[in-house]
Amino acid sequence: LECLEDLWDREPGQCFAEWTFDPATQQRTHVMLNSCSAGMVGVHKEELLARLAAHEAPMAFLPLDWFCVLLNQTFYLSVATPASPSPRGGFLTELMYIRMARRWPPGACVARLEGVKGLNARGEVTHVRFLSTPITPAEYDDACRRCPEACPMYYMGDLRTGEELVCDFAADSAATIVELAAATAWSSCPWPRPGSKAAAQRVAASGYSRAFGGRGLLQGIAATVLYLAGRVAAVAPSRLDNCGRGPASS
Repeated sequence: LECLEDLWDREPGQCFAEWTFDPATQQRTHVMLNSCSAGMVGVHKEELLARLAAHEAPMAFLPLDWFCVLLNQTFYLSVATPASPSPRGGFLTELMYIRMARRWPPGACVARLEGVKGLNARGEVTHVRFLSTPITPAEYDDACRRCPEACPMYYMGDLRTGEELVCDFAADSAATIVELAAATAWSSCPWPRPGSKAAAQRVAASGYSRAFGGRGLLQGIAATVLYLAGRVAAVAPSRLDNCGRGPASS
């Protein structure tokens, strides 16, 4: 494991992380990541490992972006054909194109996220490995055209280009999920619309407002995304760290 860790530390442009689990309890038994992964969230590798152990680690995604990933994975798993257990176990692979938040240097990028889940003979997860590689906005746009199901934000209704996602990052990180959900015309939210002038300004400036505020099939799905995210943020705000003002926690 040490040799593999050293190998990935020599790849400054790629973020690598691997979690190993006890199949019976699904508790983490080992975490390995490289310095690039820690640098994305603005800390040293040792600090990130310690915060992971305490379940206080930041994630390199805005909360609403990650919520789109979770919903997209849920839809995928609901229609995917389950793999038959093998005496030797097996693997499940996934490929995603997503915006990633970067603490240092501050900003955002679009990236290709490749994941592998290792399974034992009973189909239980034994390890999960992720590799993320920055790509150009043009490559992101091409992925949306070729395989929209692999682009969670696009598939959930955020039709912005890769360039727009990068440029809108600062404004997107300023508006909270609750504010966005309450301001969405398609959402029948049970809480008041943003009452303060500052909240209304944050929503109006947000790229999310353009992406999720329109009408049409994909925009309707997007409004549902905001509604569900808003419910989570309203009922359990601690589950969505900063409620949209910065990268989420895990």
